Amino acid sequence: MENTVYITLSRMTALRRQMDITANNIANMSTTGFKGERVLFEEVVDNPGTKNATSYVQDFGLVRDLTNGPLEPTMRPLDVALEGDGYFVIAGPEGEFYSRNGAFTLNADGELTHVSGFQVLGDNGQPIVLEDQTDRPVIDAAGVVTDGSGNEVGRLDVVAFDDQRDLRSVGNTLFTTEANPRAAEDFIVTQFALEGSNVKAIQEMTNMILLSNQFISAQKMVDKDDSLDRKMIQNVGRPI
Repeated sequence: MENTVYITLSRMTALRRQMDITANNIANMSTTGFKGERVLFEEVVDNPGTKNATSYVQDFGLVRDLTNGPLEPTMRPLDVALEGDGYFVIAGPEGEFYSRNGAFTLNADGELTHVSGFQVLGDNGQPIVLEDQTDRPVIDAAGVVTDGSGNEVGRLDVVAFDDQRDLRSVGNTLFTTEANPRAAEDFIVTQFALEGSNVKAIQEMTNMILLSNQFISAQKMVDKDDSLDRKMIQNVGRPI
C-alpha cells in the first residue's frame, strides 16, 4: 500500500505545482506583456526493469506561451507595443534585461525608462534621452524615436533569440538569459498602445477548477488507503 500512497503523493505534488502556476497566470491577466505559463512533467521510474518498478510523476520545468497578447490602445505617447517577435532591451544593474512591456516613462534626466525603473536602451547601447520633456515624441513602426521638433533622438533596440525558452523571468516583466541576442527582424512597434497579457481568463479559471477537483480526488485516495491501513492494524492486533 505504501507504493500507492507514494504515487498518489507525487501526483498531488505535481497538481499543487500546476495550481501555483495557474494562480500566477490568473494574477497576471492584466499585466502588460505577460505570457502565460504551463508546467512540464516527466515520468520517474523507481527500480526500472524489475517487477517492482514504480512510476511517479515529477514536474521539471515550465513552458511559456509565446503568442502575442492583444493590442490595447492607451493614447499615451510613451506607451509602445511590440507585434511579432522581439524584446526591448533594458539596462540592468549587472547586465541587460529583456521585456515586452512597453509602458515607458521619463526619469528626471529625460531618459526613457521601463516600469522597473531601469533605462530603456537604444540600438547604440545607450539610453534614449528626450531633452525637452514637454515634447510629444513620435515613435515609428521601426522603433525610431523623434522629439517634438522632429529630431531623431534614438532607435529602440529590439532583439530576438533563437530559443526564447532560454529566457528566465526575474519579475517586473523582465527576463534574463545567457544566450546571445540578435537584432529582431519581424516586428512592428505601435505607439499609443500596449501589448496585453495573452492569458485567457476563462481557460485558466476552468483549469483551476479541474486541478482542484483532481487534487481532492487524490486526497480522498490517500485518506482511503490510510483508513485501510488502520483497519488492517486493528484486525491483526485483535486477540483470537
